[in-house]
Amino acid sequence: FALSRRAIEAGKHVICEKPLFGSISDVDRMADIVAKTDRKFMPIFQYRYGSGLQKLKMLIEQGLAGKPYLTTIETHWWRPPAYYEVEWRGKWSTELGGGLLGHAIHAHDMLNYVHGPCAELFAFGDTLLNQIEVEDTMALAVRMKNGSLATLSMTLGSREEFDAAIAKVEA
Repeated sequence: FALSRRAIEAGKHVICEKPLFGSISDVDRMADIVAKTDRKFMPIFQYRYGSGLQKLKMLIEQGLAGKPYLTTIETHWWRPPAYYEVEWRGKWSTELGGGLLGHAIHAHDMLNYVHGPCAELFAFGDTLLNQIEVEDTMALAVRMKNGSLATLSMTLGSREEFDAAIAKVEA
């Protein structure tokens, strides 16, 4: 937050990696700071600009995709214990969250980009795979404001990715 504020106040545009900040109130505070300038502040959500998602967005905006009913998003990756040997990984104080925020956030951003904001959310999260402070497994059920439903799952213990990594090492 402090670095972003200093850059905005110095007259710079800011592109900030996720997570932006540790709280919604910090996001609101930054929005107030930016509103007093002619500068731009942008979080990194690069997948919004991929050609496939842009085509889907256009089809929806033109009314050609039909009414949305259900979206399913699965972010199933593999992160072994060695991944967390990097000092700042897997800790609340340095990552501000786990796999949902650090890995699956882009897929979830695409959901909101295409269908708009969430109305309700119910989630279970746990640390089931690695000895870390933050979650490595999540299951979410979402009601979107557009009336559709979404299910989202995230794991950093994907057996498929694990098997692929082992095959690559053995090759």
